[in-house]
Amino acid sequence: MSSAARDLSLSRQVAILGTVRTTGPQQPTYLILADEIEAGIARRPAGTALPSEHELARERGVNRLTARAALDELERRHLVRRNQGRGTFVAHRVEYRIAPDLPPSWSHAVRLGGSVPGSRTERLRLARAPRWARDILEVDDATPLLQLRRLRTVDGEPAACADSWLVAELVPDLAVRLPEDGSLHQALAEEYRLRPVRTWARTELVTASSDVAQRVGVAGRPAVYELRALTGSASRRRPVEVTTSWLRADIFRVVFEMGRPR
Repeated sequence: MSSAARDLSLSRQVAILGTVRTTGPQQPTYLILADEIEAGIARRPAGTALPSEHELARERGVNRLTARAALDELERRHLVRRNQGRGTFVAHRVEYRIAPDLPPSWSHAVRLGGSVPGSRTERLRLARAPRWARDILEVDDATPLLQLRRLRTVDGEPAACADSWLVAELVPDLAVRLPEDGSLHQALAEEYRLRPVRTWARTELVTASSDVAQRVGVAGRPAVYELRALTGSASRRRPVEVTTSWLRADIFRVVFEMGRPR
């Protein structure tokens, strides 16, 4: 394609999408439309159906390409979920709060966000842990560690997965005491009287590995929240568990809070 043809193609796309002058820089019409829809759905319950591309274009007086671009933008913001053949719906994202005064519990965090948590054990066995895990747990190479892999759900939908390393001597018979769908935090607190507390946490947005994407049932390799956290025992005064969790960004809003505002 010639340079002139490319310029014409670009000009045509801009003309189709359109721009509207505001008090600030020019914004494409689809972004203005997306902002308007975002404001309109802010108080609508999750699962509310939105107009189709055709309906939206007719209602807002824009062409279908602009309507599609606006819905695509809302999907990138994780405000709507689009299902081929079914339509576009208001998304529900759970606020996953991490704070010093909250227990290091997946189930507690999800319930606090207003949803129903679930867990399923994928693997629980003695295994050789990587060096970084042993260093964080402050154990030598001879100390037995348990590897626990779990799939986690929100309102029945796969939403996260987690890989944990635990000091085996602190959790004897964990395979018996932890139900397949039970809470690890509850087992540490009630079965082993360890008084679990979060002593360190770090989270960032990363590209999902193929393994993580497959485990949580998403296409491609989208961005996910990677949360690595260390749980200690207030009663034994030593590290108990280090966990790396991967949370779907389209389902969660991770909020990290330290201290209280004055």
